[in-house]
Amino acid sequence: MMALAFVGSALGAAVTFLIPRDAFDPIVLVALVVVGAYVVFRPALGEATELRFAGARHRHVAAAMATGFIVGFYDEALGPGTGSFFLFALVGLLGYSFLEASAKARMANWATNFASLCVFVPQGAVLWRVGLVLGACNLAGGYLGARVAVRRGARFVRVFFLVVVTGFVVRIGGDVLSVW
Repeated sequence: MMALAFVGSALGAAVTFLIPRDAFDPIVLVALVVVGAYVVFRPALGEATELRFAGARHRHVAAAMATGFIVGFYDEALGPGTGSFFLFALVGLLGYSFLEASAKARMANWATNFASLCVFVPQGAVLWRVGLVLGACNLAGGYLGARVAVRRGARFVRVFFLVVVTGFVVRIGGDVLSVW
């Protein structure tokens, strides 16, 4: 999944300047609302790992690779909610618990970030000071978040996921409706 997330992200980064971001905000908003509603109305979703393709390993790998590529492309072409989409795909499509999916989503998201650097550094389009500060904060937050997630379990990660999705819906919804 990480390898295809890297490839998809690099392609998304290459076309990022061709896509008018405002045109896709309504689509992203609807997708986030659907994802959030799906998780809310399926309370047992993601409590335990129940792999959907356990008997067919090749299907599981193919679904993970397709997820990596599609979400990776989306990450660099558009961006908001990438971690939520990775997490949702791992829980809803592949059948991981929220805790396991959270760890796998972070690894795939790391691959997409690395791919974007591979595309944008040669173009001189990186704000190094801002990026390094954000990277350090991301590492610290990831470390603390992982410790809390392991201690509190899949149910906590599910609730946190819904809080993050709600935040994105409010922010993007405000942009779409020109509230901000």
